[in-house]
Amino acid sequence: MEFDDPRWDSLQGGYRVPYDPRKALSALERGKETESAWQELCTELYHQGDVGEASYAAVPTSSGFTPSGAFPTSTHTRWLP
Repeated sequence: MEFDDPRWDSLQGGYRVPYDPRKALSALERGKETESAWQELCTELYHQGDVGEASYAAVPTSSGFTPSGAFPTSTHTRWLP
């Protein structure tokens, strides 16, 4: 889903409440505040085994990053730190 798609605003995260992960994903892409961005994504997109639509929508974007926020150098990436 494109970043300017209005559907982001209505997607639910792991807590089953609306969560828009674009700010955290943008921070990872820019390499800014990556530790807090990963922490936010892990906390908001996954909660006690629950995931929401935002979790699935974030995967294609977040799969290009390593926990350091950089693009991966190997084919093995780990989404959750």
